[in-house]
Amino acid sequence: MISQPINRLSLSFLSNFSIPTEPIGSIPRPKYLIEAIKDFNECKITYEEYLIICDRSLKETVESFIESGSIVITDGEQYKPNFITYPLFGSSQVEENSNVGFIINFQDGHVRQLPVLTGKKLPFKYNQYANEYITRVKKMFPNIRIKQPIISVSAMSLIYPSNQQFEKYSKSEFIKDMLNEVEKEIRLCLMAGADSVQIDATEARLSLKMDPSGSLLKKFIDLNNQLLSRFNDDEIQKIGIHSCPGGDRAFHSADVDYCRLLIPSLFKLRLSRFYLEFAAEKDKLKILECIAKNIRPNHIVFFGVINVLNPRVESPEEVRDLVLQIAKYIPINQIGSCCDCGYQPFSSELFSREIVFQKIKNRIIGTKMAEDILKQVLSITVTNFNNNYNNNNNNNNNNNNNNNNNNNNNNNNNNNNNNNNNNNNNNNNNNNNNNNNNNNNNNNNNNNNNNNNNNNNNNNNNNNNNNNNNNNNNNNNNNNNNNNNNNNNNNNSNNSNNSNNNYYNNNNNNK
Repeated sequence: MISQPINRLSLSFLSNFSIPTEPIGSIPRPKYLIEAIKDFNECKITYEEYLIICDRSLKETVESFIESGSIVITDGEQYKPNFITYPLFGSSQVEENSNVGFIINFQDGHVRQLPVLTGKKLPFKYNQYANEYITRVKKMFPNIRIKQPIISVSAMSLIYPSNQQFEKYSKSEFIKDMLNEVEKEIRLCLMAGADSVQIDATEARLSLKMDPSGSLLKKFIDLNNQLLSRFNDDEIQKIGIHSCPGGDRAFHSADVDYCRLLIPSLFKLRLSRFYLEFAAEKDKLKILECIAKNIRPNHIVFFGVINVLNPRVESPEEVRDLVLQIAKYIPINQIGSCCDCGYQPFSSELFSREIVFQKIKNRIIGTKMAEDILKQVLSITVTNFNNNYNNNNNNNNNNNNNNNNNNNNNNNNNNNNNNNNNNNNNNNNNNNNNNNNNNNNNNNNNNNNNNNNNNNNNNNNNNNNNNNNNNNNNNNNNNNNNNNNNNNNNNNSNNSNNSNNNYYNNNNNNK
């Protein structure tokens, strides 16, 4: 059911296993804040008065996050004047409403246009940094874990005019200065206590709509990797990237193939955290297979399980089932959940804050439901695995004991064989000695008899002596031959027994 490989370390993994779930960024602003922004732009209220109203909205937003059960939150981007060029708000370095600014067309017909660099007050420098938003949250809620979204270097690179070069400020000089500023912003956010920094890169998928060959996307990936190469491994663990087809009332590039170039390219970034739009995708199986093919062991992918452009509130059970579907393809220790994108913050026309926080709450509940099911499945799997592992160990121990017993038996048999051989040899030697002694005695007796007979009858004695001597010699030879034959037979028998015993023992060893 799950793709998580099981090993003996899984028990410790199981005790700490959880599926992280996080928001992406923006939360719809309350009507009173939307009106305050309008009044400030029309100079009806001061900046100080405007900030007081923003603080009120921030406090309510964080409290709603806490009530939803969120562990990691954002500030809901209640202060940001815009998503992309917020660092340049109030700066004379850029020009709004220019005829040459980069244009983003959305599927519902509305358009967003980026400001362009004016060439004034160079070199390029941010007018404000996102760490200011973290500081405001930490003053109210010092112990809260906050993720800070920032704009990517690839999106910021689009503010350099495409149809001209500044005489004393080339694009390469601009890129160098911009990289320094974005690096500074990330470091300031981490120093301010950000739990993580999320790079928003909605332009990644959009680039394939503008250039289907992927050349522009490759430039974007390379540019972001130039930035990321400035951070060490520990810092990289706290930096992630978010990619989506747009979430500003409508999509701008949902018709672009997610898998052909985008996903493989994103996973080439020197990052460990990826926040990917998923809930609104039609061919989820294809996307899961593509991610499974490209994901690396150090990656964690936060899958969008809430459609931010659909006002219908997903049930916790729907979220649970979607997470379980993901777990069939992606290792469970590399899965997280999120919303597809931030929620359109500049108006409350699409759906209310109440609906948004109900969606967030159901995302958290549904993710926890899936986590509990996966824990149960993993627990059963680990138990079965460990039982099989222990059984295999017992079998190995039994085999070792049997081998030891066989070795002992072999040693005993060899010792017995050696003893038998020694005994047989001793017996043979004794027999040989006895036979020799007997022969000698017989010879002596015969000689004595012959001598006595010689005293009585000389002629006969001589003949008898010769005969006796011949007989004695023959007898001696026969006895010696018999003894030798016996010795040889005994030795041959012993050798045969030894060979048979060794063969039997060798067969036992093989068994």
